[in-house]
Amino acid sequence: MPFESGVEPLADNLLLNGQNTYDCGVESTTYPPPHLSKQYSSSSSTPEPQCSGGRLYTTKIRTGQTVRLRLINASSFFSYWFSIDNHTISIIELDGVEIAPISARGVYLNIGQRASVIITANQTAGNYFIRATLPQTCFLPYAPYTSAGLAAGEYAVKGVLSYDDVFVGEIPIGVMGNVSNPFGVENNGVRGDVWEGCDDMPFDLPEPVRRIPAYEVPEENKHYIEYMFRQAQDVNRIFINKVCYIS
Repeated sequence: MPFESGVEPLADNLLLNGQNTYDCGVESTTYPPPHLSKQYSSSSSTPEPQCSGGRLYTTKIRTGQTVRLRLINASSFFSYWFSIDNHTISIIELDGVEIAPISARGVYLNIGQRASVIITANQTAGNYFIRATLPQTCFLPYAPYTSAGLAAGEYAVKGVLSYDDVFVGEIPIGVMGNVSNPFGVENNGVRGDVWEGCDDMPFDLPEPVRRIPAYEVPEENKHYIEYMFRQAQDVNRIFINKVCYIS
C-alpha cells in the first residue's frame, strides 16, 4: 500500500477471464494519480473524460448442453464466491483431485485454488450473469481505507452466460441468488448481521473418486510446519515455524 506500510492494497477493479467494465468517472482511492486523474480530449473546448468502458466476458451455451467450467482464483489477495444466476452447479474437482459431484449454488475459491464445475443449460433461453463475488466482511474490516473502484463495482465482477442465438447485448433475465459463502460463518467475528463465512468447505465434505491410501512415513522423516498469522496494528505478518521474513 503506497501510504500504509505493511498493508495489502485493495484492487481498483476485478477481472473475469481478463475482462470487465469500469466507470472512468470513479477516481482511484487506492492509487490516486499524482496530477490528472482523467485523460481529456484535445479536440473539445470542454474537457471530457475518455473511457473505453471495457466489456463483460461472455460465453455461449446451447439449450440442453452440459459443460465443464475450469475455475482458478488468480488473485493475490481476494477470495471469491463463484455462481451463475438461476443455475445450480455440480462441483466435480478441487485442486486437481476428482471428487464425487457436489450439487451447490456456488463454490468458494481462495487464492490459487482451482475447481471444476458442471452446469447444464436447463433454463429459459436468454442471458444470465456469471458472478465472482468478494466476501466483503473477510477483507474490508482489516483495511484502513476503502476502494472507490470496488465499491462502484459492488465488490464483484460479472460475465454473461448466453443461450443459443440470443443476442449477447440483451438484458440478462436471471435473478441473483445468495452469493455469500456459507462456510465458517460462526468464525467470522466481523460479519455483523451478514450471514457470510470466510472458510473453505469442510475437509470431510468432498470425497475423492479414487481413494489413495496415505504412505506410512517414519517419524524421523516427518517435518512439521507451523503457520501463524499475526496482526499488529495495521501491519499483517505471516510466520512459518515462528520465523517471519522482514524486508
